Amino acid sequence: MTLIRTLALLALLFLPVGAALSGAASAGPPAAAALAGPLPRVVTSVDGLDIVLVLSGDDLFAFVDRAEDNAPASVGELTVEIGKTRWILQPVSNGLFEAAHVALAAGHWPLTVSLGLGGGTARIETAIDIVSAPASAPASHRWVWWLVAVVAALAGAGILYGERLARLASLQLTGMVGGR
Repeated sequence: MTLIRTLALLALLFLPVGAALSGAASAGPPAAAALAGPLPRVVTSVDGLDIVLVLSGDDLFAFVDRAEDNAPASVGELTVEIGKTRWILQPVSNGLFEAAHVALAAGHWPLTVSLGLGGGTARIETAIDIVSAPASAPASHRWVWWLVAVVAALAGAGILYGERLARLASLQLTGMVGGR
């Protein structure tokens, strides 16, 4: 009986280890994202301002700062046009803008950045190159998670079954079960 309980305890202790190895316990990015390399970006300048556009997943971020001291710049409306689609980037903080759902396939994408400045709008023609991610990342060890979970379930079932047999045996010894 103690062997079964010991095995069950060990299985339950290693359950979090299996989850950590498989990545199931973390809410972080998948391994493929970590191996994909640098994010697609484009850097351009206009009227003493630097604009850095970064595509992260399907979100487009724009960092606008003064070229002379790299301090975040306050600007008016910031838009990006790719083909016939136009995104108005929303301010997140001083000098940081974001647009969601800007999913682009791999390739060379000409784009137009429009930036509201003082009394007018500056338009910059540029392009962003998106290189496809590697075809597949190394396989994670999800089987470890499943193996540990199955062992823990079997050990738990074994403990319950062993305790039931022990209880029945003790009842038979006292003569409470079965005929005389």
